Amino acid sequence: MRKKETLRGRDVFSRLYASGRRADGVLIRCLFLLENASTAELLTGFAVPRRTCNAVRRNRLRRLMREAFRPEREALLSALHKSRCSARILFVFRGKRDLPVERVSFSSVRADIANLCRAVISKVEARSCP
Repeated sequence: MRKKETLRGRDVFSRLYASGRRADGVLIRCLFLLENASTAELLTGFAVPRRTCNAVRRNRLRRLMREAFRPEREALLSALHKSRCSARILFVFRGKRDLPVERVSFSSVRADIANLCRAVISKVEARSCP
């Protein structure tokens, strides 16, 4: 992902938490906001709360989520192009009580991100942007 495709700024994050739509996966929660736009724009962010673990493990989880999102990005962009929308998406790692953070596998993160992206695509295709 390029720097200009990254979700940045406290105001954008607070807007997502306040008025964004939500989709929940097993390990990850997805907050997204769809808007009308002349060109399809996709800004993506990945967050891991500090209470989850230390910085090294948080960085590992963010890398796993970014890499799992990479193959799903094109399908999401094409759906946005068709409906003339722009999207801001935030993936927040929630974890599971019975699964330690250091044992989270790439395959489980990838499956979760793929399901969440499919849910966002279905919302984009089902309804035109507000």
